Amino acid sequence: MLSNLKQFSVRFYWLRSVTLVVGSLSSALFLYGLFCSACLLGADQLLIPAGVAALWAGVGYWFVTAFANVPDKPDKQMGFFKKVSIRFQRGIYLLFAILGCFLSLAVVFFTLRGLRIWIAG
Repeated sequence: MLSNLKQFSVRFYWLRSVTLVVGSLSSALFLYGLFCSACLLGADQLLIPAGVAALWAGVGYWFVTAFANVPDKPDKQMGFFKKVSIRFQRGIYLLFAILGCFLSLAVVFFTLRGLRIWIAG
């Protein structure tokens, strides 16, 4: 799993700037709709889509940048302490991957709830 995440992160590293731009624009639109209610009529309708887009951009940025430096599995020729060090680092990355899966599920949940409210409203 960590090898696949590393390959994904290295292959799609160019998406880092795209997720930053999308996240910045959607955050700016969210803040505009939140604080400037008298500026544009109907700006509050953009709160839910902008918030959801900002969440997805954050998750995408995190997945693209977090797993680029995952160490490879230790070789048999390595010393004991080097193997333990690499396995400990990979264990920390595995915890990050599990956290990322739960974070993605939470964003899916917020997306479905938000779209349901946004379409009904």
